[in-house]
Amino acid sequence: MARQADNGLIFAGKTYIKNLMIPGAGFVDVGNVTSLALKSESEAKERIRKQKGSYGSAVDSITTPKPTTFSMKCDTFDRHNLAMALMGQDADFNQAEETLTDQIVEIGQQGQWYSLGKTNIDPSTVAIKTSTDTVVDKTAYQVHAGLGMIQIVDGSTTVQAGDSIKASFKTKVVKGFQIHAGVLDNLKLEIMVEGENRTTGKTGTLHIPSVSVGADSEIDWFGDDFAESSLAGTVVKSGTNAPYTFTEIE
Repeated sequence: MARQADNGLIFAGKTYIKNLMIPGAGFVDVGNVTSLALKSESEAKERIRKQKGSYGSAVDSITTPKPTTFSMKCDTFDRHNLAMALMGQDADFNQAEETLTDQIVEIGQQGQWYSLGKTNIDPSTVAIKTSTDTVVDKTAYQVHAGLGMIQIVDGSTTVQAGDSIKASFKTKVVKGFQIHAGVLDNLKLEIMVEGENRTTGKTGTLHIPSVSVGADSEIDWFGDDFAESSLAGTVVKSGTNAPYTFTEIE
C-alpha cells in the first residue's frame, strides 16, 4: 500500500480519566497533561546454530510481544489528581465550630510545640490555666491556630517543664478536602484522549479501556518549579480485543 501523505505527528488534546475502582465513576478532565506515552515492545527468541561453518546463525526465530507500557505526566493538581499522585483516597473535610473546655495538655519542655487535640482554632478564644486553675497570662504562651498547637515560651515562671495545663478554646468552621495517602497499591483507569494532530489539523481519539498504574514520581513540596506528577504502568488487554485504539477523523 502506497503512502497516502508524508505527515508528522505533534498531538495536543484533552485527557479524560475514569477510575474503574470507584463504582459509578464517570470520566474526569484531568487538566494539563504534559506527556502521555505508550510503548510497545517484543522479545525475540532464537535457536542458534552451533555447527561448523554456520556457527552463530539463526535456525529459528520467534517474536513474542510484551505488554504495552503506559506513562503519563500532569501538572494540574486538583484534589483528584493529587490523590492519584499520592496513591491515596480523597474525601471532603468539614469541621464544625466546637467549644472545648479544660483540655489537659502535658508540657514536656518550654519553647516546644504541643498539640491541643484540634486544628483550625480561633486564637482569640484561647484561655490557659495551670493544673491548679491559675490563669496563665497570654504573654507566657504562643498559639499556632492552624495546626492547633501551643508553646510555653522559654523563661515562663507560671508553667514549667513537666507541668500540665488546662486549655479552653473554640474551633473554626472550615471546609476542604483530605487525602489519605499511600493506601492504594495501584490504580485501574480507563483513559480517553480527544485531540488534534497539529501538523494536519485532523482530530483524533485515543482510547485505552484499561490500564493499571502506580505513582512514578516524587512531589517536592518545597520545589521552586511547578510540581509534576507521573503515573506509570501496564495496559491491560481484554481477550482478543486491541489493548487500545486510535481513531482519526477526516
